[in-house]
Amino acid sequence: MLTEDTLRYFDRFLDGIEEAVKRFPSGFRRCSLEALIQGSEPLFCLIRGGVSSEAKNELLDYGKMQLRREIFNGDGLRTRLTIFNTTGKLPATHGEIIFSARNHTPYQTFHPSQSQYHAWPGCIYELGGTGQTNPVPHEPLVGRGLPPFFNPRDAITDWIQVPFGDNDGRYGRLLLFIPDFTARLGQITFADAVLNVQASFTPGVLSISVLATDGRTTFRKTEPLKEEQSFELMPNPNSVRVVITNDKGETVDSFAEEEAWTTRERVIFAGARYSEEAMGMIRRGESDTVEFKEFIHLDDKKKAAELVKAVISFANTRGGTIFIGVTDDGEIMGVEAHTPHDRQKAATFEADYLAGLRTLLQQKLNRIPSIETRTERIGDKTVFVVRVEEGVAKPYTNIQTRETFVRRGASDMRPDPDTELKQMLESGLNTPNSLWNP
Repeated sequence: MLTEDTLRYFDRFLDGIEEAVKRFPSGFRRCSLEALIQGSEPLFCLIRGGVSSEAKNELLDYGKMQLRREIFNGDGLRTRLTIFNTTGKLPATHGEIIFSARNHTPYQTFHPSQSQYHAWPGCIYELGGTGQTNPVPHEPLVGRGLPPFFNPRDAITDWIQVPFGDNDGRYGRLLLFIPDFTARLGQITFADAVLNVQASFTPGVLSISVLATDGRTTFRKTEPLKEEQSFELMPNPNSVRVVITNDKGETVDSFAEEEAWTTRERVIFAGARYSEEAMGMIRRGESDTVEFKEFIHLDDKKKAAELVKAVISFANTRGGTIFIGVTDDGEIMGVEAHTPHDRQKAATFEADYLAGLRTLLQQKLNRIPSIETRTERIGDKTVFVVRVEEGVAKPYTNIQTRETFVRRGASDMRPDPDTELKQMLESGLNTPNSLWNP
């Protein structure tokens, strides 16, 4: 990446670009001019550095518009950019490309690996524009012997391989992508709380930093970069950052993932399908409507009584959700460790457990509130979810212990006999309610 002072002066900018090109591996010291031209002005114009010698020139002429790809030696990049800066015209084999902007201060943006511009990380420089304000045309691009495109946007996206929208800020501008072959993050995987990271890089002083958090604890570590290394994180992180830096502390490549987005293919939540609502409830922790329980064996009388107590509390108050397979701290442990080894029993484990839960409540409660039970897949873990609606026939009671409870904050408490219990009794003690939604 170039400094702001270097970007401010075009000659210094060219010096920086020239030095970067000289550091390219010998097989990649070429550039590719790729553009969609309307007349002599560009709709989209990109110069990619670091192109393989196997790349080929190409011209698709649709009359009013042309798709061009021109491969040239990196040594000629400075000359072309100098002419562009002086005249507003970019030299090209099939006719110069005209821009209205002159002496435009380059703007720089960092792009991580596996970006839309190159397999290696690097910087995209915006050098100038045409000054056009017209929207991108929508007519099809068709011609004899040529591949058809629905419209220019389709052509740019498919042929130049850069996603492009109608109101894209890159419309009509000259873009220059210079890859940085210093280091690139390779495959990143996560399993059993271990993050494995692969990287490709040239010799030098490089570091890798990993940040991860599950909302309660944070993992922080920086160490020398290796081709392959592992980091032991928490079991269920919800945010991860991997950053490669050079000896100047500059970011060379990076990766980031959270529940809602990622800069590359998903790693922590790879293939995961889960309810955003359920994940949000777990991340916010226990409350007056959310309860966490580690796996409860239904034949464990003490633990089963706690589950019954939570159901009674929610039914007597505002309703709530119980997550079975989640610790008090919100760590998603899942129920897999309790799956029977017997293959037949394992196949029906989830259905049998939820059926057993229904039977337990029918045995313990004086009446059954409206309850929904289901399984939820969160990452690579399975959690049982019990949704209890606020009851319409309060109070709900454990008929064996003659106890009743209400929910206060994240706790199940006995109701105040003069206020809460009295109010429940007055609301309709004998109202029938035996709804169940499996």
